[in-house]
Amino acid sequence: GLGALGLAVIHGLVRAGARRIIAIDINPTKFPLALQMGATETVNPLEIPGGRDALVSHIVNLTNDDGVG
Repeated sequence: GLGALGLAVIHGLVRAGARRIIAIDINPTKFPLALQMGATETVNPLEIPGGRDALVSHIVNLTNDDGVG
């Protein structure tokens, strides 16, 4: 989510040099601030049809399977 803690995480990721930061929240009014702070993409889980599994697949597709690990 993109409350105070989520925004702090974005800040930390930017300072650490992350090249992609995907911000996730069900409230799209929080997206502009997240992008301003350094998020590179935003996702509203309520806009991804198919539930949790579809959300995971959507994020994997966004990252082209280029995750951590």
